[in-house]
Amino acid sequence: MELKGEYSRCRSKSKNEYDFFNLVERSILGMEEDEAPGEDQKSKRAVTDKEFEDNGLSRVEMQQIVQHIRVLSMQMQRYRPQEWNEFLIVALDS
Repeated sequence: MELKGEYSRCRSKSKNEYDFFNLVERSILGMEEDEAPGEDQKSKRAVTDKEFEDNGLSRVEMQQIVQHIRVLSMQMQRYRPQEWNEFLIVALDS
């Protein structure tokens, strides 16, 4: 439930749903919080701070959403591996 609430709260702050979904997707795929970029590497981030600001969000808010999604994915992999595999097939084929 935390993820749904956080997602809804941040989505309502964003310019529009498409831009918000795009930021979430790029943040997940970029796995930015796994990296500790120096000043010269900030331009390589999947999503810039300006993009977050333009959508009324902060990097910290997005990191919380991404962390919730990662925890859920680990739980699915452990306890519902068949459903996880089916989800991956759908996600990768689309």
